[in-house]
Amino acid sequence: FYEGAGIYRHVWLTAANPIHVAEWGTYVTTTSLVGSNATITVQTDVTNQSAQAASGSLTSTIFDASSNLVATVASAFNVPANHNLVTTQTITMVANLWSLQTPYLYHLVFTVTNQNVVADVYHTPFGVRTVSFDPTNGVFINGQHVEIQGMCNHQDHAGVGSALPDRLQYFRIEKLKQMGVNAYRTSHNLPTAELLDACDQLGMLVLDENRRIGTNAEPLGELGRQIRRDRNHPSVFAWSLGNEENNLQGNSTGASIMQVMQNLVHSMDSTRQCTVAMNGSWGSGFSTVIDVQGFNYNLGGMDGFHSSYPTQICIGTETASTVTTRGIYTNDTSAGYCAAYDIQNSGVGWGSPAEVWWPYYYSRPWSSGGFVWTGFDYRGEPTPYGWPCINSHFGIMDMCGFPKDLFYYYQANWTPKPVLHLLPHWNWSTPGQIINVWAYGNCQSVELFLNGQSRGRQTLNVQSHVAWNLPYAAGTLQAIGYNYGVPVITNTMVTTGVPAAIALIPDRSTILADGRDVSVVTVAVLDAQGNIVPTASNTVTFAVSGGTILGVGNGNPSSHEADKASQRAVFNGLAQVIVQSTNQPGSITLTATSTGLTSTNVTITEAATLPAPVPPTGVAAVAGNAQVTVSWDVVPDATTYNVSRSTTSGGPYTNIVSNLGGLGYTDSRVSNFTTYYYVVTANGNGAGENSAEVSATPTAIVPGVTAVVTNNQIFVSWIGSPGTTYNLKRSYVTGGPYTMLAAATTGTNFSDTNVVSCQSYYYVVTITNAGNESLNSAEASAELPGALPPQFTSADIGVVGLPGSASFCGGQFTISGSGADIWNNADAFQFVYAYVPISTNCD
Repeated sequence: FYEGAGIYRHVWLTAANPIHVAEWGTYVTTTSLVGSNATITVQTDVTNQSAQAASGSLTSTIFDASSNLVATVASAFNVPANHNLVTTQTITMVANLWSLQTPYLYHLVFTVTNQNVVADVYHTPFGVRTVSFDPTNGVFINGQHVEIQGMCNHQDHAGVGSALPDRLQYFRIEKLKQMGVNAYRTSHNLPTAELLDACDQLGMLVLDENRRIGTNAEPLGELGRQIRRDRNHPSVFAWSLGNEENNLQGNSTGASIMQVMQNLVHSMDSTRQCTVAMNGSWGSGFSTVIDVQGFNYNLGGMDGFHSSYPTQICIGTETASTVTTRGIYTNDTSAGYCAAYDIQNSGVGWGSPAEVWWPYYYSRPWSSGGFVWTGFDYRGEPTPYGWPCINSHFGIMDMCGFPKDLFYYYQANWTPKPVLHLLPHWNWSTPGQIINVWAYGNCQSVELFLNGQSRGRQTLNVQSHVAWNLPYAAGTLQAIGYNYGVPVITNTMVTTGVPAAIALIPDRSTILADGRDVSVVTVAVLDAQGNIVPTASNTVTFAVSGGTILGVGNGNPSSHEADKASQRAVFNGLAQVIVQSTNQPGSITLTATSTGLTSTNVTITEAATLPAPVPPTGVAAVAGNAQVTVSWDVVPDATTYNVSRSTTSGGPYTNIVSNLGGLGYTDSRVSNFTTYYYVVTANGNGAGENSAEVSATPTAIVPGVTAVVTNNQIFVSWIGSPGTTYNLKRSYVTGGPYTMLAAATTGTNFSDTNVVSCQSYYYVVTITNAGNESLNSAEASAELPGALPPQFTSADIGVVGLPGSASFCGGQFTISGSGADIWNNADAFQFVYAYVPISTNCD
């Protein structure tokens, strides 16, 4: 892969008094945490590079996120000439904790005086939090379990290579958070410090990875500087000491090297565990010494390892490699494109699709969760192709950060946001060709419509997908998602017209006039109705006044266009322009033109200070039993969010939670059958305005509904509560519509005698209360078996495990039973048979 060349990170020249805090010379740890009562231990390396002894004091002062003084402690010191001294101080405080949901940061200011004169002032942001691993349940932050929903990432981006402006680090973390990612593996090198700052501020865990294995001075020096630089970042939850060291990971030499490296890390940081990403040799070599066993791929070996080493802590360091190209749905070897369906590609035999690895890890809490390869596409490794393909297909997003279809699979599984995503697009050339349509989502069932005609409803497993094979017909493809039989979400795609216009959509309309800040502008080609044309490839030319075009890209893994340019072809409808500010407040105008398309422009403000974040969009409220879950989309420049509610539409609203780092909140202080109205605000440079209002009405949901055939009737039962009344409803098709079968019953069962053989019946139960009615229960179904044709007989033959049964409906036999000896000569099972006279020729 491409690792960058030249100077692609900040280079700073630091001038300091001879008596000063050493570079990366502070170490702040949470040594005790009981509730919010924290003990903070601070170690400070004071260096005296003068020719005289220094006698003075070190004052350490903690400020909270609002710059209020929290605590201060001072210590005297005497440092001989050309020596250093590490001073340890202890501070107790009632703390706001750093976590994924509340990424609260404190600011420590170290003041060094010599002979009562200030010699140095040094700053260290930090968070109060603890990290622990458990061999049974994985990772815990502040004692709360966290399932790792991670992505591995290289450091390059479209348009700029590895020389990312600081704002792009935040842009990329925001994109990952929108997907539901909570952890970032810095594959395969220590990250730029600005990435860690973004993760600290936005609430993203980091597996901080070392580049080289070795015990000589150079690799150990690199590792030591990495630990010293990064150990105060609360986002860093563990250290990764290497990746797929095939020549060392399985032998004793490798174990000895790894032990030396891990010992060095522990000597510098006692609060974190170490792992190493291994793609084999588990149980030997590195495995014999490492704190946390890292697994790269090969799901089949994990259960055996865990069985042999049940007390070993584990984590999925690299779990999935699915190769897809945004907007492409057929493998194209000549162009170097991979179909965007989540399927195993023969060129990536070691990898696992999302629908394989995630259910596997999710069902094994001891695995801790894991990291997908990768969050973003990157330069190099164009697997499974070669030239002219020039970048990877592994990303869940492309080089620009435009989501591929798999983005929505993870979003459905990893966020509280209601999700229903359809693929592929609906622009095809041949009427009648069969199109494999998939839907991802987190609703219970999905019904698909083509030009208004239902193509069937299917039950959806959030960890998988539903699919239909449809003959293509231009028009409208619509999916409706249902929960408890009620429509809750819709996704519609249309066959677009030809390209007609250009849209420019900046991620931020105001940026700092500091000569470094950027706005990331999405370029979209639209038809006359304003729809993005998903197959468009028009070349768009850009002009800018008042700023600079830093780079362009489009996510095409086979594009050889220049990244430093004033034009770019859109790839499947989209491209990206990165616009950088000047040092003067004012306006930047970006103009886009293309032959045959209506041109457009957008204005971006350059300001001395940033405004408060814009109101959140995508706000949704989903009701449950005595709870409402509110979710929203990422707001650029926001660090945290506030949720407020009212029982009256339009307010006034009362704040119920503040400074959330996540993109969702479950409000459990609600009453069933009461409607609540919610707004969300974003915090950044101040608090922004309210979002649009959303509402939800929580209701109880009847549990334990079952339907069982007995005595030619269907017996429906459910788990009830004293004094509650219920409605029982029935349908002939799954998902309804349902008709009333028994109204306002106080019982918890019902015998449905109005049934016939070979017809499936579907039942739901609701609670009624003072004219209110709850959501439907989960559906239960049953079907009376049909009688066998008169010439057939059924019987258990031989010694069977359980009594069997047989029925006949719609020309199909259904046989159930429990047999034995089926691998030998006397099968024991439930058989259905007809007598055939011996004179009949059975051939």
